[in-house]
Amino acid sequence: MRKFMSVLVLMLPMFLFLSCTDDDSPNEYESQFVGHWVEDTDFEYEVYNIEFRSDGTGDQWLEFYGEVDESSKTPFVWSAAETTVTVSMTLNGVSQTSVLNYMIRDNKLYLSQGDKTIVYVRR
Repeated sequence: MRKFMSVLVLMLPMFLFLSCTDDDSPNEYESQFVGHWVEDTDFEYEVYNIEFRSDGTGDQWLEFYGEVDESSKTPFVWSAAETTVTVSMTLNGVSQTSVLNYMIRDNKLYLSQGDKTIVYVRR
């Protein structure tokens, strides 16, 4: 019995080490989002910005003529799958969750919901 316990004690740390995974690391879909994205538009008055961070949080905000509108900054949490990104935020005291279709091609992010698509470029 003592021999069995000795073997068990030696093997337990190995099993614990091998079974641990880093659940906080972004998946392959999420890693392509990480960074600052700016709306791809010729309209200079109002430009949307999105920043996705690797920890699953982010911010969105507006720039007016290149100046950040601090009152428009909205934090959110997000996750991505193969073709969708889920974004949850609180607007005017109301929690909202949106599931958007996406495509990333040629350093552009296409976010779609219904018949509306917004194109962003990586900054």
